[in-house]
Amino acid sequence: MIKGKYFHTYELNEETDRKEIAWQGLVMDYDPKKNLALVYLFSWLDGNSNGQHLKEVTDEWVFYETEEEMCEAYTNTARALGLFRH
Repeated sequence: MIKGKYFHTYELNEETDRKEIAWQGLVMDYDPKKNLALVYLFSWLDGNSNGQHLKEVTDEWVFYETEEEMCEAYTNTARALGLFRH
């Protein structure tokens, strides 16, 4: 069950030919028959919610048990891409 889990979605960046994080948020509800999730999306700027959105769940989603795990995954991805100097 994915309800209550945090997530990142990934999309292919055609310029770099790498998958990059596209969306981040929290699953509020999930309809397995339609494979749709009602989610809160979080802003990249300040982490606040951008409201509720209905999204199709695909293989490009990665789920986390906690917000801390999601943030750690983002930090690791950003370091791997050279976005942090330290």
